[in-house]
Amino acid sequence: MTGAAQLGNRDVAEAVAEALTAIDEHPWATSTHPSGMLLTATDGAALRVRIARHGPESGRLLVVCEPPPDARDVPGADALRARATVDSTRPTARIAADLHRRLVTPYRHARPAARDWRRAADALAAAEQAILAEVRSNLSGLPTLVSRGEHGDRGALRLCSDHPHTGPIDSVQVVEPSLRHEIRPGQFDAQFPSYTEVRLRVHPRLLPDLSRALAVLGWASDITSVPAHQCPHAHEPQCRHGHDHTDHRDPEGLIGRLARKHEVGGADMITVRVENTYSCGHESEYAAVIRAPHVGESVEGWFDDVVQPETGDGHACGPSEHAHYEALVTVAPRRPDLLGQSRTWEG
Repeated sequence: MTGAAQLGNRDVAEAVAEALTAIDEHPWATSTHPSGMLLTATDGAALRVRIARHGPESGRLLVVCEPPPDARDVPGADALRARATVDSTRPTARIAADLHRRLVTPYRHARPAARDWRRAADALAAAEQAILAEVRSNLSGLPTLVSRGEHGDRGALRLCSDHPHTGPIDSVQVVEPSLRHEIRPGQFDAQFPSYTEVRLRVHPRLLPDLSRALAVLGWASDITSVPAHQCPHAHEPQCRHGHDHTDHRDPEGLIGRLARKHEVGGADMITVRVENTYSCGHESEYAAVIRAPHVGESVEGWFDDVVQPETGDGHACGPSEHAHYEALVTVAPRRPDLLGQSRTWEG
């Protein structure tokens, strides 16, 4: 065959496929493509060809490497997207040899590494989506709305309360959980009233554990129960939370109490779990960080003088109130003798 100038797309494709089979180690076949004809070798190499105008010239043979589905979107793999234009009046054998040298050989060299990259990228995306799915599952039990969104080509998940007073968690947004690099802080929509926003740079591997902790917090927290030292109504004659601020107010205030805790001349600090139980059924629990006993100070006296003032949350049941307070040492890095010791008081 001397040339392809007077032939259509199908005839040209079949002629080039026959010529490629004669010089290549893999047989080539033709099939119809929405934009021309597709030439495919048995090893998966593929070329898309059609006769069309190229610039001022008509009847040029346009050939494009068909990106392989198992190596799609590979950055920098130009050989998988290479193209060439050929004078269709040339002999078909020369056209095939030219295409084999310019397109087929570089395509085959690039494809194995590109296939490995695509396989790794798909596995990475699957792992990231699995993290989002686990986070969604952990948060789905909360009385909130969990929705999926998209930020660019990365996944995103948003948990938002239907109403700001339905629970202690107003909103959680997970954006771009990429295992490849450090995640960027998400963009939070401005909402009023404005609640405290916590923006964390969290490694995606920690997101499932974090979401489980948030779920426990959401179910266990009672935002209607306010400790006296956090109550914003201390200036009001009658506190709407039932606190008796006149009897339980600290004259130095919270800042003074914190200052006393830390101005202890280098004393070791320990953690005490305080549990308060009132006759009306009200209960509260919190951790207090206080100084350890000084050298020579009795443990009994330390419990009464230092720990006991940390008990009580200011709750008042009424004139017949009866309360039970318990303190347990839970963390004492440098005082293992104190770990597990407890005291109780009645009030």
